[in-house]
Amino acid sequence: MVPFYKTLPFLDYYKNEDENAKDLAMTKEMYPADTLQYQSAVENRLDELEYEGSWIYDEYPDRQRLKAEADAIAGHFMSEQSGGCFIKAVVGMIFNCELCRRRCRYRRYRRFW
Repeated sequence: MVPFYKTLPFLDYYKNEDENAKDLAMTKEMYPADTLQYQSAVENRLDELEYEGSWIYDEYPDRQRLKAEADAIAGHFMSEQSGGCFIKAVVGMIFNCELCRRRCRYRRYRRFW
């Protein structure tokens, strides 16, 4: 007979969490300096938006709202001399990737509870 605690499907899930966090931190260290600033701003904004019932966890988030959030973050870094289109593209890409990572993490945790 198998003990009850071995039948839980998510016992081994948390073992890899520290390793994944270390890999992510190591990868972020390799970003160029400007991109690190963009990443930091995106993470701060998504931390503000991450609450129970937030629109970022909708099944189909509004595409215009996502673009507006990314453009608002990019607006803090743009000047008249900088390439605005490039900054918007990079911040948009970082925003969408970070949002996807958080949504996937949210779904995994919600599945067990």
